[in-house]
Amino acid sequence: MKGSASFQRLAVAIGDYRIDNEGEPGIEVMNGKLSFSEFSFSGKGTRFSITGGAKDVDALDITFLGSMHLSLLRLLYKEVEHGDGVAEVALTLTNEWRNPDVRGELLIKNGELKIKDLPQKFTALNGKIGFDREVILVDSVTGVMGGGKLDLSGWAKLNGIALRDFSAQVAFENVTARYPEGLTTTLSGGLAYDGNVSEQVLSGDVVIMRARYEKRVEWKTMLLDMARGFSQKRKVDVGWIGDTQLNIRFHGRENIILQNNLAKIPFEVDVFLRGTVGQPQVLGRVETNKGLVYFRRNDFNILHASVDFIDPNRMNPVLDVQAETRVREYQLRLALSGTAERSTLSLISEPPLSEVDILSLLALGKTAEEMTGRETSVGMTEAASFATGQFQDIFERRARSLTGLDRFQVDPYAGKGDTSVPRVTVGKEVIQDRLYLTYSSNVGTPTAEQVFRIEYILDRNFSLIGERNELGYIGADIKFRFEFK
Repeated sequence: MKGSASFQRLAVAIGDYRIDNEGEPGIEVMNGKLSFSEFSFSGKGTRFSITGGAKDVDALDITFLGSMHLSLLRLLYKEVEHGDGVAEVALTLTNEWRNPDVRGELLIKNGELKIKDLPQKFTALNGKIGFDREVILVDSVTGVMGGGKLDLSGWAKLNGIALRDFSAQVAFENVTARYPEGLTTTLSGGLAYDGNVSEQVLSGDVVIMRARYEKRVEWKTMLLDMARGFSQKRKVDVGWIGDTQLNIRFHGRENIILQNNLAKIPFEVDVFLRGTVGQPQVLGRVETNKGLVYFRRNDFNILHASVDFIDPNRMNPVLDVQAETRVREYQLRLALSGTAERSTLSLISEPPLSEVDILSLLALGKTAEEMTGRETSVGMTEAASFATGQFQDIFERRARSLTGLDRFQVDPYAGKGDTSVPRVTVGKEVIQDRLYLTYSSNVGTPTAEQVFRIEYILDRNFSLIGERNELGYIGADIKFRFEFK
């Protein structure tokens, strides 16, 4: 049997990327042998040729030689969403069509890849990938992700063109990730990804160099949505990587901060991530011995707070929180203990007050006894505050964005008169992690009850506090913090 075919034009298009033939590629069959002629292609970053042929289905002898744009990987792997850069290719295929022996190498130069289900892309990829029959060997491919350095190595064994098993290692330094929304982390460490077609394991040790969570919590909107039944837990599909087993330690002691409209708290973290990517489990501890929690116009100073994840079967951490604040002449202390599902809150004060008085003092600035006879107007104001919670959350978020303030909130407040009025609290971090200013004032009354507060942090143990309260009295404190270990 013999015959031949030629093509005046042969092209491959992947999105807006295209390669075209050079010359007239042809295929010839003679005496049972298949051969290629002038199979040369070119495009942006691509110029390669295919030579050789096959005597029969058991006798391949094909050579790929040239340079290929990394966009062509999208033809081979559906997980690749985007590719850029060039790979120098020198490959030979011998043996059977169904189970070819592949030998040669790919030399990647300034490559860029975006993998499906990974939020960030790999850039500045350089290195060599070798092929030796059924083995693919990655020899120190370096790159950049999230502004940090990567160094990848590993191997994979094939069964024909299908993946049989693999082992990959990556070392990274100062890689910044922005996921999920509101969380920015900078990480260093190493990960290993091992497995086969049916089971994969991702393990390693990751040091949290820096982390900051800044997403605003719209707590009034959240409570209303929960009451309406809108807050239903949704299962998130994370794609092909979802069944991968996890065994990763995350730890860090400095520059891990929660800072939003509810709190500013530095944390120490030492947790293990277990389970699977689709259903992760957390074991370990998150703790702090300082920070601020904002409730209405009150700033609670955290004395100690820890969250222990000890249940491997569900997310139900053990809580231990102690914090204090000062309202007027009362020093208030809060203690929260128990699990997330069942916890106990206790409130004490000096001079002593009942818990009802303490709650009233925190919410409205007055004790329950001082509020006698005004419960109806205050209750209506509180109800209105929650009923309009979504609009208020939007207003506060917009005002914070426009003014550049770190804190902006509006709450009901029981003033000197017989009505409850709005009270505005604003705050600004003037010098990062050093100087904080807070100002509160009621709105809509003839006499403004204003509070000014300034805190200057000398170091992690000493800070100076100055305050002018709503009665016009001026005071100052020196705060000293110490730890027992």
